[in-house]
Amino acid sequence: MEKYRIEQCLKEDVLKLLDIQQGSNYVYHMIYDMVMDEQVVYLKAVEEKKIAGYVSIRVVLDEAEVYHVGVLPGYRRQGIARGLVGEAIKRAVDMGARKVFLEVNEKNAGAMDLYKGLGFEPIAKRQKYYGEDSAIIMEYKLS
Repeated sequence: MEKYRIEQCLKEDVLKLLDIQQGSNYVYHMIYDMVMDEQVVYLKAVEEKKIAGYVSIRVVLDEAEVYHVGVLPGYRRQGIARGLVGEAIKRAVDMGARKVFLEVNEKNAGAMDLYKGLGFEPIAKRQKYYGEDSAIIMEYKLS
């Protein structure tokens, strides 16, 4: 992660974020609204001028929820997602969060390992949340 900078996303980044999220159901205005929302921490990992990855986390009262984590294929397995999620959690805590939640596809073993390594624990399951696949709800409890 040393060669990357973590920065707040700006409205000028929305098209680049949309490119990274190819295959998702998000459209321009949805990402734009989240980038502009003061309750959302939307961070990017930048190498020179290229956005290599992103994370978004919404804070409501004392809870936060990770919405998106994405890293371009050529940049994966370099610690970018770990660095982004870790920094997003720190910022959510600064905004008053005491618990952080996320959902992950039960078949996404790499993501589940990442989140467990960061201190998230599975707490529930949503059947067929991703079509035929279920979602595992994970929680990160702050001390």
